[in-house]
Amino acid sequence: MTNTNTSFRPLDTSDQQVLRTPAGWYVGTLYYDPDMRGYFPNSRDTEYFGSYEEANYYLLWLQDLERGQA
Repeated sequence: MTNTNTSFRPLDTSDQQVLRTPAGWYVGTLYYDPDMRGYFPNSRDTEYFGSYEEANYYLLWLQDLERGQA
């Protein structure tokens, strides 16, 4: 099936951040949907962590790795 919607534009996505679900904390991204006027999960880039602190530590480590400091 071909997408014939010529007005399609990619939705804005956030940088990686620590997010929470009932299953636990994880590092992922959100996207903003202007039609729904809200932010929604876009990606889950890690497994779940047991605490915010663990997930945040991992996120900081990933950011250092990207900058070549790890």
